[in-house]
Amino acid sequence: MYMQKSVIIIFMMLLLATAVSIGCGGNGMSLKDAKDSFSELVADANLNDMNLTIYYMRPGIDTHAPLSADNLVYGILAINDPPRKKDDANGVYEYKIVVEGNRLAEHLDLLRQLNDAILVPVDHASRLNARIYYMFATKKAGKLFDVAMWSHNNGQSIFVNGAEVKEDAVFYNVIIPFLPEGAVKGHV
Repeated sequence: MYMQKSVIIIFMMLLLATAVSIGCGGNGMSLKDAKDSFSELVADANLNDMNLTIYYMRPGIDTHAPLSADNLVYGILAINDPPRKKDDANGVYEYKIVVEGNRLAEHLDLLRQLNDAILVPVDHASRLNARIYYMFATKKAGKLFDVAMWSHNNGQSIFVNGAEVKEDAVFYNVIIPFLPEGAVKGHV
C-alpha cells in the first residue's frame, strides 16, 4: 500500500513539474522568438519592409474599466452589441500613427536600444490598462513585436507580446519621436 502511494505521489510530482516547465517556457519562447525576428531586422538595418503602428490615448483619461489592447485598438463592445469586424476605425485611441521603414531607419539607435532591452518578468501579475499599444510588423511576416502600456494595478509594468514584464523607459522612448508634441509633454 505504501509503495503504491509513493508511486502515485512521484508520478503526480513529475506531471506537475512537466506542466510548470511547459507553462513557463511558453511565454518565454514567444518573447524570445519575437525578439529574435525583430533583432535580425534591426541588426541588418533592413527596415524597408518594416512599419511601426502606434495607438495612443492620454494616460490621464478615465475609463469605466481597464482597457485591453483590443479595446484600445478596436473599441469596446457592449454585451448586446451585434458582432462586428475588427476594424481600428472603432478604437478608443486618440492617435493612430503609422511609421514606415525609411523613417524608422532614421532612429536605428533607438531600435537597437529596444533590441538590447532586457525583459524582466514581474513578481506579481496585474491587469493591463492599455493607453499605448504599438507593434512592429512586416508585410511578409506580419506582427513581429508588440508592446502595451501599462499595468492597471501599479503602472510599473508593461506587456511585451502579451507577457507582463517590468517597465523600462526604452519602451516608451522608442516611440517619442513619432508622437505628436502634445502627447509627449508631461511623460518624459
